[in-house]
Amino acid sequence: MKKVFSMFTAVLLSAAAFQAFGQEQEWVNYSNFTQITDVEPVDGNLWITAKGGVLKLNPTTMEKTYYRKGDAGLPSNSVEQVAVDATSGTIWVGTYDAGVVEWDGDNWLSYDYPVSFLMYRMKADSYGDLWLQTTGGLYKFDSEEHDYTFINSVGGAGWSFEAWDFDITPDDKVLIFTGEDCLVIDAATNMVIDSFPNTESPVVVGCSPATVRIYGVNADTYLINNGSSLEFQFKDGTYGPASAGIPEFAFINDIIRGTDNYLYALVNSSEIYRLNGLEWELVNTLADESSADLFYTDGVVKYLSGGQYYEPPILKKLTEVDVVAYPVQEYNFNSNMISGITHDADGNIFMSSATTIYQFNEVANDWDVVTAVPTIYNSMLDLKYKNGYFYTINNGNLMEYFDGSNWIQIPMADGYTSPYVFDFDITDAGVIYFTNEEGLFKYEAGETVNLIETAAVASWFIAVGYDKVNNLIYLGKTNGLVKYDFVSQEVINSTDVPAFADGASMQIITQDAEGNMWFGANGGKVYRFDGTEWSDYSFGNAEDFITSIEFFESKVYCGIYGVEGGIIIYDKTDGSTVTLNTTVDPEMPSSNIGYLTVNVDGSLWLGHNDNGVSVYKTATPDAINDQLVTSFLIYPNPAENNITIDIQEAQNVVFQIADMQGKMIMESTSNKIDVSELSAGMYFAKVMNTNTGIIATAKFTVLK
Repeated sequence: MKKVFSMFTAVLLSAAAFQAFGQEQEWVNYSNFTQITDVEPVDGNLWITAKGGVLKLNPTTMEKTYYRKGDAGLPSNSVEQVAVDATSGTIWVGTYDAGVVEWDGDNWLSYDYPVSFLMYRMKADSYGDLWLQTTGGLYKFDSEEHDYTFINSVGGAGWSFEAWDFDITPDDKVLIFTGEDCLVIDAATNMVIDSFPNTESPVVVGCSPATVRIYGVNADTYLINNGSSLEFQFKDGTYGPASAGIPEFAFINDIIRGTDNYLYALVNSSEIYRLNGLEWELVNTLADESSADLFYTDGVVKYLSGGQYYEPPILKKLTEVDVVAYPVQEYNFNSNMISGITHDADGNIFMSSATTIYQFNEVANDWDVVTAVPTIYNSMLDLKYKNGYFYTINNGNLMEYFDGSNWIQIPMADGYTSPYVFDFDITDAGVIYFTNEEGLFKYEAGETVNLIETAAVASWFIAVGYDKVNNLIYLGKTNGLVKYDFVSQEVINSTDVPAFADGASMQIITQDAEGNMWFGANGGKVYRFDGTEWSDYSFGNAEDFITSIEFFESKVYCGIYGVEGGIIIYDKTDGSTVTLNTTVDPEMPSSNIGYLTVNVDGSLWLGHNDNGVSVYKTATPDAINDQLVTSFLIYPNPAENNITIDIQEAQNVVFQIADMQGKMIMESTSNKIDVSELSAGMYFAKVMNTNTGIIATAKFTVLK
């Protein structure tokens, strides 16, 4: 059965499926700030970047505006740095994985990285250009032309180097430490104009790209910091200690350049020193406060991180008078690593983050604490809800369930010692079947017994599913499948199930409402057994793992772990397939999906390993029977000059272009629209029926 789609086909299917019949579908992301990465004060506001997005905070009114992936065009939730063009006032942020992004006052304009790399340091020169330290080397981003230059390959005079670290001095000299030299590059021309020879000092010899940091002190001196070992390197090739004024054996958290052009160091998480000449002087003590990061200072005000491990991050403002704390999280949970997501029969959504279970509060648009989960190693997995109970794997201590008042720990079976669980399933009667490296186990009425032992690693049962129609257990192995019949007490092996003989490693086994058994495996395989025949689906590629399967009405939702990840939605009625991942749908918060559930209203809820919880909501217009637009495609997308809105069976329509705030920019009766005068960015294209007023909407991007 044909289920393989090219990227182009997947994009078209997604666009049509998302907008068909007037349904408005959108991603909503509940991702918190788990780590502040940078701060810049701009016009009375604080622009804060974080693992979790961008926050604009008014420290006077405490008004907060959050931007996450998809919001007004922000392409990633992992944002590393913020910089401000001193001349134009333009705000730039650098993402970890998706490009440099410009805030134009209304939208984020994203400029993708030229190749696949990760960015972890960004600095601006006085020309408004940005310099990026990445896993692929040092790049310069031209803020006018919006292009990238690979600095490691330029400079003239035969220079060839690796950029271990860099700094930009107040006179726009870019210092680049190569491990062998410190090159001096002119920020305007990208040309190497000078160099500092490095010494054989212990600090330099012990350097590595992962630990070294350099800072320009003056025209003849730069400072090197290697794992808290400080040293001055001089133009004449000599070196000297750079710790004068700092306590012996002190730990250096951070060194930054203030807007007053002094270097400041956060020492021992509690003291701030300023480099005056070639000596450090103490300028602030945090007293009972502590911080891991110093982000910004103008010489008077300092902004630092606050919050302990696994506590909500806090931004601290330090002055000579006091310390002010600004909480930055929006939602009531601390970790964006979600360890389970599920729902009950009434449609209440539950998720587990860290070691707490939360319920979604639709009125408050937030998450309420249900209960803390007692764990042995602060680690829980795979939250499920069944028969009014919560069930979870207490990693390192078998399993437990919550009866509404107490957590009950499932005991180990006599003679067995493994505390780890690979997978589990629960019957309507409350019987639990689970697997680990020792075999298949059954828990009932307070007792755990072994049903099948595994003889070798190749026979591990890594997935388990209960067939309630036939009262059977299916066990997914690393090399196939077995079926355990309770009546005969016999193991039925792969000769009984030829589709699985020496087959793929089974990851998930579940049953739909019609009694069909579904099996997800590596190699992008999904199998279905209807009680008589086996169907073999090929949704993904050889590097994909189907790790979760859920059902709603005629649709089968398959969660993927692999190269692109995401979701594949298969419709059993017509055999169509829609792919959801960040490649085909840029607004999807993350393709990294640990868990998924489909609620009673058809909304798709995802628990990510890196971006909290997101939901894909569908709202159907009240007058759906009057809708005359039945499909809606935009091409080319992205576009530079013109777009075509391709619709079928549409009558009495006009076409509108709106910005990301919903403001209409242009209207046309033609489906071919000139967008060459639009600025680069993301826009809405709307199809309006002149009789009913019903709108179908899609997004497109304009490139320059």
